[in-house]
Amino acid sequence: MFALRRVASAARKVSTCGSLAPICALVLCATILTAPATGLAAQADIEALPSFAEPGISPDGSEVAFVSGGDIWTVSTQGGAARLLVAHSGNESRPLYSPDASRIAFNSDRDGGLDIYVIDLGDGSVSRLTYASGSEQLNGWSRDSQWVYFSSSDQDISSVSDVYRVRASGGMPFTVAADKYETEFFAAPGPDEGVIAISTRGNMARGQWWRNGHAHIDEAEIWLVREGTPPTYSPLTTGGKNSWAMWDDAGERVYFMSDRSGSENLWSVPADAAGMGGEQRLTNFTEGRVLWPTIAIDRPLVAFERNFGIWTYDAASGRAAELDINLMGSVEGPRPEVENMTDGFSGLAVSPDEKKFAFVARGEIFAGSMEGDAPAARVTDTPPAESDVTWSSDSDEIAYVSWRNGTPQLFAYDFPTEQERQLTDSPSRDDNPRFSPDGRYLAYNRAGQELRVIDMESGQDRSLARRTSGSGSYAWSPDSKWIAYAGRTDEFNNAMVVSIDGGMPRQVSFLANTNFGSLNWSSTGEYLVFRTGQRTEPGKLVRVDLIPLTPTFQEDRFWDLFNEEQTERRPERAERVRAEEPEVSETPEAPADVEIDFDGIRRRGNLVDLDFSVGAVLLSPDGEHAAVSGQDGLHYVTFEPDGGVDVRPLGDRGQGGGRGGGASMQFSKNGRDLYLLRRGRINVMNVASGNTRSISTSAEVDVDFERDKTAVFEQGWGEMRDGFYDDQFHGADWDAVRETFAPRVAGAKTRAELNRLMNLMLGELNASHLGHRGGGGGARAEQTGKLGLRFDRVVFENDGRFQVAEIIELGPAHVEGSIELGDYLLEVNGTELTGSTNLNQVLAGAPGEKAAILVSANANGSGPREVELQAISTGAERQLVYRAWVESRRAYVDELSEGRLGYVHIASMSQGALDQLIFDLDQGNHGKDGVVVDVRNNNGGFVNVYAIDILARQNYFTMESRGGTVAPSRVQLGQRALLAPTILVTNQHTLSDGEDFAEGYRTLQLGKIVGEPTAGWIIYTGSVSLVDGTSVRMPRTKIRDTRGQVMERNPRPVDIEVERPTGESYLGRDSQLERAVEELLVQLRARTTTSR
Repeated sequence: MFALRRVASAARKVSTCGSLAPICALVLCATILTAPATGLAAQADIEALPSFAEPGISPDGSEVAFVSGGDIWTVSTQGGAARLLVAHSGNESRPLYSPDASRIAFNSDRDGGLDIYVIDLGDGSVSRLTYASGSEQLNGWSRDSQWVYFSSSDQDISSVSDVYRVRASGGMPFTVAADKYETEFFAAPGPDEGVIAISTRGNMARGQWWRNGHAHIDEAEIWLVREGTPPTYSPLTTGGKNSWAMWDDAGERVYFMSDRSGSENLWSVPADAAGMGGEQRLTNFTEGRVLWPTIAIDRPLVAFERNFGIWTYDAASGRAAELDINLMGSVEGPRPEVENMTDGFSGLAVSPDEKKFAFVARGEIFAGSMEGDAPAARVTDTPPAESDVTWSSDSDEIAYVSWRNGTPQLFAYDFPTEQERQLTDSPSRDDNPRFSPDGRYLAYNRAGQELRVIDMESGQDRSLARRTSGSGSYAWSPDSKWIAYAGRTDEFNNAMVVSIDGGMPRQVSFLANTNFGSLNWSSTGEYLVFRTGQRTEPGKLVRVDLIPLTPTFQEDRFWDLFNEEQTERRPERAERVRAEEPEVSETPEAPADVEIDFDGIRRRGNLVDLDFSVGAVLLSPDGEHAAVSGQDGLHYVTFEPDGGVDVRPLGDRGQGGGRGGGASMQFSKNGRDLYLLRRGRINVMNVASGNTRSISTSAEVDVDFERDKTAVFEQGWGEMRDGFYDDQFHGADWDAVRETFAPRVAGAKTRAELNRLMNLMLGELNASHLGHRGGGGGARAEQTGKLGLRFDRVVFENDGRFQVAEIIELGPAHVEGSIELGDYLLEVNGTELTGSTNLNQVLAGAPGEKAAILVSANANGSGPREVELQAISTGAERQLVYRAWVESRRAYVDELSEGRLGYVHIASMSQGALDQLIFDLDQGNHGKDGVVVDVRNNNGGFVNVYAIDILARQNYFTMESRGGTVAPSRVQLGQRALLAPTILVTNQHTLSDGEDFAEGYRTLQLGKIVGEPTAGWIIYTGSVSLVDGTSVRMPRTKIRDTRGQVMERNPRPVDIEVERPTGESYLGRDSQLERAVEELLVQLRARTTTSR
């Protein structure tokens, strides 16, 4: 085999030429480099420490169940030896004792999604309670141990969660607190039946509980909900982030976590406080987190998570202390595996002699023969990631980027000598290396803002240009004497050129655009091409002629037609001509000196006329053609002498590189073939026919969690060090954060535990748009089918029957039409529905499938009839619920305004939401005197400027055809414009680009804003992949308003503040819309008075 796998503490090389003679003959003697272990695992002074989390205290306060290594343990509240209770390959979390101490409920992803399970402490049996497609977060038990409460977004809009309960013995869950489009979570059933305490409003306090520090979007309130029809809501405590309510045994006080003092602590409040005060601070921490607290029933002893440990707080003594815990058991983490990858490769580079290739597989460099049909040879063997591989001009050496020293640095490997050498050792990140055509130099980017070059013979490393664009796009001239690169020119990005000898860079394009990529220098040296554009706009191809080119006149082309006709009349001449001509254009010889005429170069830049949005661009070796991606496929572009272009499809749709600059596209030397990665496999496409053949190869990679976890942590921490938008890290000591988390990462036992630690680390930044993704350990969740029905909770819980209480408009049951309110479902797909049936379990895997329903109008099941419905997905049903909510808000505004006002809701700032806005601003809304624009719960995106334009555009002339209607030009000429007064409604969950929209609305003085200040969650962000395939979100770009205020953590204010009370939807009211309608009508009356 090619790839040998070994772990070593020092760099060494292992030649594999003996078994690879055919490859070695191509000077590809495979050597495996085992890098010095300079990462976390090699630091002998770091002791691997376990993490303890999410404690659940027993009813009598004698022991605590907690999570470590993804399994559940129990330990005395005095500390000591902990025994393993639940062990599974999935990730277990949130263990909670039943009040009668007979069972523990817990969360697990063992079957895919986050579901709820119960273990019987008597016989050890485990049963599953929930089966919905999404996540069900366990909250607590009823005091009689009969019901389990949890929060889930299964039936509400978007990711908004409601509170449910399900019988501990099994059955169908039902909502007990489900205010429409409002988050309700962390429910705590009280000692009195029918009363629960919930957290509400602070959606991020639920989903990103791991954030450390205060932010407006995290502010959650604790409310009491009393069962009834409808349920009644009353505030208990507000101000700050308030979570994890807990009742004392008498039901007289509620304990909770709050950051209202500036740091997270335990507090309590009288149960009858009704939001009027009386809160008491119990602990006095000045830093750190207080997470997942639970309280005993028999005495006021609270257990909570803090600083990777389990703590208790005794309300009687006022003492908080950490438990000293020793794990007496073994957690089996992921076992090391060898994976034989045949796809999923990235960063393809074909050697100039076209005999070899190199690519990246799971962060390692591999190389192989273009003949294929053999495994690739491993070149590197380091836990940290390698990337950006490139070949030298003689095809003997590769250069690449490695994270092995804690920051991206350049390395080179020479195959004939089997030697690796480090090329750069800067504390700044170095990447994107490319050899000059003559092989003498290696250019690269430093810190995303500097272009540098290394003399490969002398090793001299020097700077050529600064203020380079973050795109990092650059290209060598064919004579190796110039480099063209993307440079920052004021707020725009343009093409610059700089001599390899140094000197002042010169600007050669002058576009007012921000997007730039795929910079190419033609092989003749005469022109550059690159992609340019603005965010969300189609990409354009630009050509810049470096010297004035002699034009080809149309009359010359006309006389050439006669030569073509003579050839057609005399076939024997055509054959002779073809025999004399090469089959394809030969690659021109590189010019001795590339000439650049800077005089008048501004006028020599032109857009290339293409009818699709340009993605990646790659010039052919002859300089007359280009492969260009766009519209889900590749195109072959021919540059004609008169400046025109000929475009034809190249292969099937869906082939080719995306926007990334064509790094994985490469022409053969003669231009006949195109090497590319397709679905992570190496392919060769014939340019003439478009036919594609695959090069069969494989790469053996190690999947070893114990080895990889350090590299993942170091890379994730390092990416934030280099890329986070604030170089002061929001006040966090980022080096100290690394030192704090390093021992815990070393002690992590599972991928899910590592994922949790990564998020806690990122949470130290107290920033928006953060998170570590892809670190779960469970199987893929099975999707649950939905019928578009809701059932009566009281009937089910009392009688075990599924009585229809709601039919969702346009859902499967509504479309079919025969099921009515009050009907009873008796069977689904042959399964009898009883009080122990969970319909989500019955419909598991059913989206898109027909569901056979037996239904009756009578509770006793008499007169049953058969109905066939086509089940839909949870996401599809949520969208129907959302559209029904929008229509109800539109009708509400219409009723309040007596038909004068229209209404639109913008759910996000995505392209789909923009299209929906245009659709919803229909003839009815255009005919109104004014429109209420609602961006509550808008979760951001990228199209705020286009949505603002619709409201901001004004008309300046009218149009009227003979016999037609007078109409404003803005509408007639195709630019979307409302041309009516508006008012904007926001809330705490209006975030990101939704807040940009609100700021634009205020700055442009389009109208007043009603509701609540927005989230303060405003950074432009991206994502960075890590060595194990997971990723971290990267907040890269600071946003300021026109006054200079940083918008991150600074909510956008409102003109008229109206706080919507939780539970209001049960009353059929919307106080924020009421106030918006009232204000807009006042403005309309004032306009009328003024016009008179």
